[in-house]
Amino acid sequence: MSDQSARLALPFIQPSQAQKHVTHNEALQILDLLVQLVVETFDATTPPSLPEEGQVWALGAAPGNEWAGQAAMLAAWVQGGWVFIAPQPGWRAWGREEEALRIWTGTQWEAPEAAAPDFDDLSGVGINTSFDATNRLSVASPATLLSHEGAGHHLKINKAASGDTASLLFQTDWSGRAEMGTAGSDDFAIKVSPDGTTWHDGLVVDRESGAVGAPNGLSVSGSLNLPAGGVMRAALANGTSLSLIGRSADSSGVVADIAAGTDHQVMRRSGSAIGFGAVALNQPAAVTGQLPVANGGTGASSAADARTSLGLGTAATAAVTTSPTDTTAGRLTTVGWMGLGGSDPSTLSNIDDTSLPPRFFRTTAVTSGSFPDGASQFGCGVVLRYGGSGGLLAQFYTPNFGAAQAGELYHRVGRQDTDTWGSWRRVYSTGNTTVDGSGFILEASPILRLYNDRTEEPNEPVGATMQRVSEGAYTLSGVQPLASKGWRIRPPQDHNMNLQVYVSEPEYADGVLTVRTFEPVANGPAWGAGGPMDIPEGVFVMLRFEAQEDDSPVEE
Repeated sequence: MSDQSARLALPFIQPSQAQKHVTHNEALQILDLLVQLVVETFDATTPPSLPEEGQVWALGAAPGNEWAGQAAMLAAWVQGGWVFIAPQPGWRAWGREEEALRIWTGTQWEAPEAAAPDFDDLSGVGINTSFDATNRLSVASPATLLSHEGAGHHLKINKAASGDTASLLFQTDWSGRAEMGTAGSDDFAIKVSPDGTTWHDGLVVDRESGAVGAPNGLSVSGSLNLPAGGVMRAALANGTSLSLIGRSADSSGVVADIAAGTDHQVMRRSGSAIGFGAVALNQPAAVTGQLPVANGGTGASSAADARTSLGLGTAATAAVTTSPTDTTAGRLTTVGWMGLGGSDPSTLSNIDDTSLPPRFFRTTAVTSGSFPDGASQFGCGVVLRYGGSGGLLAQFYTPNFGAAQAGELYHRVGRQDTDTWGSWRRVYSTGNTTVDGSGFILEASPILRLYNDRTEEPNEPVGATMQRVSEGAYTLSGVQPLASKGWRIRPPQDHNMNLQVYVSEPEYADGVLTVRTFEPVANGPAWGAGGPMDIPEGVFVMLRFEAQEDDSPVEE
């Protein structure tokens, strides 16, 4: 058991203790100092020269002399000596010198005002009543006054978003009867309710324009004075049909309904009567002037002037061709005729027809005539005319894809007066020729250029996989045999036509072609093979292969 109390450190009388009155009196003495605590001054630093019994000082942060090392303690003069007591948070003391009450916070003595309750972030306030989770500020009073502080005064009602509500709600027996504010939008509205459930908008002020609307009508019991021009738009109704108020004839008297019979009618005069109906545009007085193009008219009173106003030009009156081969001067060509613009040009019945006009064409199985040697009659082409006395013309033709000569271009010229054509001439290009190492142009099918370390396929793809087996020995895998007609092997030559490498007859088996090269040895007018030799750097051996069969579809 402890020998002193937990809070004030009062000494306890121990069992079988002698001089019990000493312990008891010491505890009473401490209580005498602390109960209804009065200090001579706060933040004291220098001990008095003649202290009196029972006087207490609240020490500051750096006291001196006999108080040294006792910062923030209570120093009491008891029986000729100093007693130091540590204050506890919440103790209150009256300062004689300051004539003020202060509270010990645990670190300093503060005036009660500084330790007043914090009213920020309260869960609610009820004045003469109780608040709840919705009405966190509740006032029960005959009146509530919010006054100015010397100038103006604003009562601000703020909402989070446009679709929320910021309003004043007036209730009867806790049921809504009237509301004003921005409820559900930022338009200002005044609305009423007979039961708190059904609401009717009386006035709505548009937030953008400030225009005031009365969605449920406006009833004026007294006089309504409007300035001149005060009513910009007014819809006057006196019946259930589409109508207007006026007089239907040139007469005097009260006005009445003039009702429309059907939709899309206009108010017009017919003789002396006024009513709804159609306007007869064929009447001289019905239309005056010309309706401008900008308003949907032609801006003219004649067909020719109308075409000019609309920017149609002479094409608006031109005739259209009557057939795919119509050559009448001045006519407009239909899309697809003469082979222009359509997805498929028209098919020729006879490719040798010398009367054909300039045009694009195609040929099929039904087309007769002479085609280039070996070329398919499925293809397309162009006819050009020079004209003149003989009717000179030219023709270009290319066979369709899938044919033996697919992609080749042929050309010939003819005369209409003798109904004759010249021979077809094949146009040579990079697709059907190649250049050897000496710069000579050669007819080409699938060509491969074999270097010492790589291959090139300048025309049609060969699809070879090359490997150097040993010195002067190379294999080409996945290839066709060498060409059976025309040239097959073209070894490199220098500028004096001397062989740079000798090539023996290649060996072919199961899609693999073996090519062997040797050092060239002159043997009279011929060349022979010396020892094995790699293809020199920068030169190549040309090999020509059989063309592969083309199995792509051909138009039937």
